[in-house]
Amino acid sequence: MRFTHALLSGSLMVSSAVSTVMGGPINSREVPARSRAIVHIDIEALLASEIGEFALGHADGLEDLDEVRREIGLDPLKDIRDITVCLLSDDEEDVVILATVSDALENVLDRLEDFGEELNHDVRRRFGGDLHTFDADGKRMGALVREGRGGYRVAISPDADLLRIVGETIDGDRESIRDQDHDFGRLRARDGAFVQLVALDISKLPFHDDLPGGVAKMLKGVVAQIGEDGGRVYCNARVGVGSAEDAENLVRMGQGLLAMLHLAKNLDEGHDEELRTAIHLAKGLRIERDGAIVEVTLEIDSDDVRELIENEGRRLGMRVERDDDERLHLRVIERD
Repeated sequence: MRFTHALLSGSLMVSSAVSTVMGGPINSREVPARSRAIVHIDIEALLASEIGEFALGHADGLEDLDEVRREIGLDPLKDIRDITVCLLSDDEEDVVILATVSDALENVLDRLEDFGEELNHDVRRRFGGDLHTFDADGKRMGALVREGRGGYRVAISPDADLLRIVGETIDGDRESIRDQDHDFGRLRARDGAFVQLVALDISKLPFHDDLPGGVAKMLKGVVAQIGEDGGRVYCNARVGVGSAEDAENLVRMGQGLLAMLHLAKNLDEGHDEELRTAIHLAKGLRIERDGAIVEVTLEIDSDDVRELIENEGRRLGMRVERDDDERLHLRVIERD
């Protein structure tokens, strides 16, 4: 059924392209404590940033959004204000998507009602909202819809049973990530943050086995955010490791790499583009230790980021333009 495919893929495309009720930081009260990893995107802040414009300018699949708009009556890039993707188990398919959506969601609900009999659609009052369940792709999908200020809060999943976990978390019957006590998790959201990442137990993530053995044993968890503030693009991260000794070893490794990049800059100016970019970014990178926590901070002027974006855009075969307000416009002219 094209409608249900568009309903879920519209949310997934926004989350993968990188990749308003008001958009903003992650709502930790709604995220189940059992979540293995959480990625939160403030779409409003992302679209207002230079780096976000670049990411959306060459992300695969955005041309398919026209079909999503037609099928569900909602524009994912305008009507979805923020989105949180939660991986609830070791199974990569055990995912719940939380989103803040404008009143355009009513168009989606109307169309869902139109296909009600065909989809075996059912709606019940649960968890302070309407719990919709329906059949699609051989599964029982679900969406929990709650009214909010100026729009709706929505939880959607390809497995309707997972929404009970979210609903009980919202009601306070289950722990949320806000209730978790992890020192490395104390990363205050900065102004202009458009991406937040939380992984409280890296050993439970699907990609853990792909990490180098020594690093995999040391890493315990990570929280990170990316954004723009005061004319500077930043990335802050706190990484929890096994011990203060492990943290010190990681810091020394990182600082050694920075020293090598600074040395490479002084020895030879004939570097390839990727190495020149790494050397440039290293100027704004700081790596420090706080007990068993490794703190990584990267800050770079927005003007420098715009230059990096232009160079990367040309390398990807894009036409780079600027308007009268010095906003970048990147147009795809060819793609291998």
